[in-house]
Amino acid sequence: MAITYGLDLLSSTSYAYTTDYGGYFETPLYTVGSANQPFKFTEVEFQFVRPLRTGEGIKIEYRDDLTATYTTLGIWTYTTWGAVVSKNLNILTTSTNFPAYETIQFRISLLGSSTTSPELKSITFR
Repeated sequence: MAITYGLDLLSSTSYAYTTDYGGYFETPLYTVGSANQPFKFTEVEFQFVRPLRTGEGIKIEYRDDLTATYTTLGIWTYTTWGAVVSKNLNILTTSTNFPAYETIQFRISLLGSSTTSPELKSITFR
């Protein structure tokens, strides 16, 4: 059995220009607080290598353990933001139900057009 790490190609189908948020990556399950003091993220900052183009977007989902289903924090697209290179969002105004957690895992999905994909440089949660 092969053990894989990072971003791996799991099929011969290219996710370079996925148009359905099919290309994604998951973070590790991070400990961000404790049982007595769970942590609540208040903002997220995106940085792209180049500006978003027509038809491109990003979706963020989260969960608090490895067996839970993901909940969508938000979906943001070129239509939402325009041709931005970076964006800082207040999570509390984006998702009023985003709770405080002891542990959290994120899934980041990308939306591309038939010929382009967003080029994500970094995402920072605070």
